[in-house]
Amino acid sequence: MNSPWLPFIYQYSIFTIFFMFTTIIALKKNVISLSHPTERRILFEIFAGYLFFIILHASMIIIAGV
Repeated sequence: MNSPWLPFIYQYSIFTIFFMFTTIIALKKNVISLSHPTERRILFEIFAGYLFFIILHASMIIIAGV
Protein backbone atom coordinates (compact mmCIF):
# COMPACT_ATOMS: atom_id res chain seq x y z
CA MET A 1 0.00 0.00 0.00
CA ASN A 2 1.35 3.42 -0.95
CA SER A 3 1.84 6.13 1.62
CA PRO A 4 -0.19 9.35 1.24
CA TRP A 5 2.89 11.26 2.34
CA LEU A 6 4.73 10.66 -0.94
CA PRO A 7 2.28 12.69 -3.08
CA PHE A 8 2.10 15.29 -0.31
CA ILE A 9 5.88 15.75 -0.31
CA TYR A 10 6.04 15.74 -4.11
CA GLN A 11 3.17 18.21 -4.52
CA TYR A 12 4.41 20.74 -2.01
CA SER A 13 8.10 20.46 -2.87
CA ILE A 14 7.47 21.12 -6.58
CA PHE A 15 5.05 23.95 -5.89
CA THR A 16 7.34 25.50 -3.26
CA ILE A 17 10.19 25.65 -5.77
CA PHE A 18 7.87 27.20 -8.36
CA PHE A 19 6.38 29.60 -5.79
CA MET A 20 9.77 30.79 -4.53
CA PHE A 21 11.13 31.13 -8.07
CA THR A 22 8.22 33.31 -9.22
CA THR A 23 8.30 35.39 -6.02
CA ILE A 24 12.03 36.06 -6.44
CA ILE A 25 11.49 37.07 -10.07
CA ALA A 26 8.64 39.40 -9.05
CA LEU A 27 10.84 41.00 -6.38
CA LYS A 28 13.78 41.46 -8.76
CA LYS A 29 11.57 42.97 -11.49
CA ASN A 30 10.01 45.35 -8.91
CA VAL A 31 6.54 43.97 -9.51
CA ILE A 32 6.27 43.58 -5.74
CA SER A 33 7.82 46.27 -3.56
CA LEU A 34 8.68 45.27 -0.01
CA SER A 35 9.02 48.93 0.95
CA HIS A 36 5.30 49.49 0.32
CA PRO A 37 3.32 48.37 3.39
CA THR A 38 0.27 47.12 1.47
CA GLU A 39 2.30 44.98 -0.91
CA ARG A 40 4.38 43.63 1.98
CA ARG A 41 1.15 42.67 3.79
CA ILE A 42 -0.28 40.99 0.68
CA LEU A 43 2.93 38.97 0.21
CA PHE A 44 2.80 37.94 3.88
CA GLU A 45 -0.84 36.87 3.46
CA ILE A 46 0.04 34.77 0.40
CA PHE A 47 2.82 33.00 2.33
CA ALA A 48 0.57 32.54 5.38
CA GLY A 49 -2.22 31.09 3.23
CA TYR A 50 0.19 28.68 1.57
CA LEU A 51 1.47 27.49 4.96
CA PHE A 52 -2.12 27.19 6.19
CA PHE A 53 -2.99 24.81 3.33
CA ILE A 54 0.15 22.75 3.91
CA ILE A 55 -0.72 22.38 7.60
CA LEU A 56 -4.39 21.67 6.81
CA HIS A 57 -3.48 18.99 4.27
CA ALA A 58 -0.95 17.37 6.63
CA SER A 59 -3.43 17.38 9.50
CA MET A 60 -6.08 15.70 7.33
CA ILE A 61 -3.58 12.94 6.48
CA ILE A 62 -2.75 12.52 10.18
CA ILE A 63 -6.42 12.51 11.22
CA ALA A 64 -7.16 9.86 8.57
CA GLY A 65 -4.87 7.62 10.58
CA VAL A 66 -2.23 6.92 8.00
